[in-house]
Amino acid sequence: MPLSCGPALEKSFCGTCIKCVRACPAGALTGRAWHPGVSRDAILDAAACDTWKKQHFFAYHKGHNCGICSSVCPYSVKTLKNDGSSQHQGP
Repeated sequence: MPLSCGPALEKSFCGTCIKCVRACPAGALTGRAWHPGVSRDAILDAAACDTWKKQHFFAYHKGHNCGICSSVCPYSVKTLKNDGSSQHQGP
């Protein structure tokens, strides 16, 4: 099934913000700024993230989703608020 998406990001929106780093319960984020060409490993310890998710969120999607870092990101929150199709549907 085709998925629509916007253009690829070419710049970082983080600036000096480290809210995601402070919020990550796994300590998986390094705090290094993203820019095109930076590898995921330089920014995220995927093994630490995966281990934490499976220990704490296994009941939800078998530990594949956490989203704590995204939920505290000012850019993500602003983007989601401006996109009516991405509104959170609470219980």
